[in-house]
Amino acid sequence: MKIYRRYILAEFLRFFVFFLLCFYSLYILIDYAGHAQTFYSSQNFSWSSFFRYYGAIFLLRAEILVPIGLLLAFVKTTLRLNHQRELVAFLAGGISPPQLLRPLFLCGWAAVVLLYINQECCVPPASQEVRHTEERGKKNTRKRNLSTIAIESVGLEDGSILLYGTYDPLARALSDVFWVRSVDDLTHMETLFPWKEPPEGRLVDHFTRSKDGELLLHSRSKEQTFSDIPFQRDRLQSTLLDPDMQSLSSLWKQLYFSFFEEKSDRKGRLESAFSWKIAVPWLSLLALLLPAPSTLHFSRRQPLFLLYVRPLFTLLALYLFLDALKTVTNRQILPPFPTLTMPILGGLLLTLIRYRRNPCSGMD
Repeated sequence: MKIYRRYILAEFLRFFVFFLLCFYSLYILIDYAGHAQTFYSSQNFSWSSFFRYYGAIFLLRAEILVPIGLLLAFVKTTLRLNHQRELVAFLAGGISPPQLLRPLFLCGWAAVVLLYINQECCVPPASQEVRHTEERGKKNTRKRNLSTIAIESVGLEDGSILLYGTYDPLARALSDVFWVRSVDDLTHMETLFPWKEPPEGRLVDHFTRSKDGELLLHSRSKEQTFSDIPFQRDRLQSTLLDPDMQSLSSLWKQLYFSFFEEKSDRKGRLESAFSWKIAVPWLSLLALLLPAPSTLHFSRRQPLFLLYVRPLFTLLALYLFLDALKTVTNRQILPPFPTLTMPILGGLLLTLIRYRRNPCSGMD
């Protein structure tokens, strides 16, 4: 890599890390005020829990924090080159703006790839960590309002149905469980641990239907193993976990196997989550194209405030617009994939055309 490219890349990465640390530190200070009880739930503050929680939050928020950091670092780097007349020197030496900014756009492509890796490998465990920490805080501060709990169901391989009230991610247990083998045979468990080998139930009541058509208690036990429950682990995990907490490959598998199924709320959420995870990483590249023409334009009266605020608010407005569209697609009002990908593709196309026509166009 040439010396001037290493210089520009070093300046860009320095500003990127600086802005990212500043923004996220401010976020932690604000967010901690509302989650302090989570870390003091056991009367002892734990730095390891603190760093694990906010490290996981960063991985979940990276889809917007990274584009914001790239945008601000790009504006700062190019404005500094402009104001110190280094840009004029490069142009006089025959180096065009596309050549000059090539390392920065390569960083944008790298950010897109890293965000896809983050969605695949880091978001699922980070979501679990955040969920565990928040559930631990809720468990120690207030009891769950049972009147608002909905009943969930899981279809099993033999055609039977598993109904449950709640899932505790800390204990990895289902509560208030009914295993319905048929209309004549069902089992109630106060708690079921589905991940144990074999699955284990506690406070188990087995009911069977008599010849008179009444369901009668057949047996009762404090603990019982259920090696005959035909669990499909992947299907159970996908049911218990919100689609936003799952990896791209997991969502793709579920969509592939449910392609010919009828539309349902669950399938709509899967399609929306998959489309969101496909579309949002491209904001990193858009964040670099948005301010490029204006910040490279030489002028003695550049409005610095607008050069920062205008692309930043455009990026945030697009992100919030996509988030609103995701809510609409969750309810199956619009098809998820084109609805969530077309705004970003349109933005990339418009900014790329504007940049390619005149990379130094801007305000006079």
